[in-house]
Amino acid sequence: MTNPAIRWHAFLADLRREVAAARASGATLALLLVEVREFHGLNLRHGFNDVEGVMRQILSRLAEPLKKATAINRTGPNRLALILPELAVPELLPVAAQKLFTQLAAPYPVGGGELVISPGMGLALFPDHGNSAEALLAEAEHALGIARDMAIPFAIPRKAGAQQRLQAERMAQDLEKAVADDSLTLHYQPQVDLATLQPAGAEALMRWAPSIDNPVSPDHFIPLAETSGKIQGLTEWALNTAMRETMELDPDGALSVSVNVSASSLYDPNLVLAVESGLAIWGLPPRRLTLEITEGALMKNPALCFEHLARLRALGVRVAIDDFGTGFSSLAYFKTIPADEVKIDQAFVRHMATDDQDARIVQLVIDLAHAFGLKVVAEGVESGEALARLGDLHCDFAQGFYLTRPLDYPGYRRWLADFDPTRLNP
Repeated sequence: MTNPAIRWHAFLADLRREVAAARASGATLALLLVEVREFHGLNLRHGFNDVEGVMRQILSRLAEPLKKATAINRTGPNRLALILPELAVPELLPVAAQKLFTQLAAPYPVGGGELVISPGMGLALFPDHGNSAEALLAEAEHALGIARDMAIPFAIPRKAGAQQRLQAERMAQDLEKAVADDSLTLHYQPQVDLATLQPAGAEALMRWAPSIDNPVSPDHFIPLAETSGKIQGLTEWALNTAMRETMELDPDGALSVSVNVSASSLYDPNLVLAVESGLAIWGLPPRRLTLEITEGALMKNPALCFEHLARLRALGVRVAIDDFGTGFSSLAYFKTIPADEVKIDQAFVRHMATDDQDARIVQLVIDLAHAFGLKVVAEGVESGEALARLGDLHCDFAQGFYLTRPLDYPGYRRWLADFDPTRLNP
């Protein structure tokens, strides 16, 4: 199988070339990102070979109606990217997208039976939504995220006018100022050790409210930070704040803190230096810091990712794979990745107390992770029954609204002081 990094770079080169051609000719170009949702669950339920066969059938179904596509690339285990140049009637793109969804959602013959997938699409147009390959890709990724979050077939971003671009530029400047002024905050999502039912630490989540009544969602300002080149400063702020507040809260204890690291930060060679510097400044033992990365970030360039993760772990820092189960497809990666824990995606945890299929998937992930020496964190625990079931399955840690919603720093301190494990009984 072709190296994912090679596929990704080949696709990006195709996109840049087609955008340049469209700019020169004044044509409209469309970028379509297609995602097979719950891909890891499909692999567990139906087997890798059958799901790979379905991916080949998806390619075939796309190729026929999209004969004018200059490139149909598989950019990840559950991702396809299509470039459609010289659109004669861009206004018909939503109609075409709906037809594509209908074709892709139809059952696939597999091993004498049928397999049904849940596809999602993000679409973006040049020059309406972006004036470069990178901007177009960012808009299509954002649209794909909207389609995923809203559980709709596809999404297309609104046309970015001059006023919207100006607002985005101003917000990026405000965000940079917020980092410089230390006016961002961290909220903490506590985690409990399921063996002892005692607090083990928390995941640090960034929050930004330019004014009291005007909070900005992380789903908005973090992608903005990435596209505007501000993400490294944001990551360094989060790392330093999380380490400082954890040491203030528990200077001689064992509470850990997890900080999310975006794909662009992960591949930045300065990340290792930033982590090393923060540990030295705040005196946090490296074993108490966990860096969370997503499977998507891992798959973009596994070789470089593994190199940076190995350097981080050499410092004594822990690494966690976030949203596990939403895109990971290769046991080869699983056995070699420099990581210490996996976080099972809440989509599998939320209903596991009442859904035996989800419970079996959770158990498989736990057993597999433990076989490779990895700890397991279950996200999205929303009931005492789910917590008890996770304990029975020997999951290591849990977090979710059943324990508490994310808390600001003073709230987290109070939660720790008032914590009573007897309240966790189902």
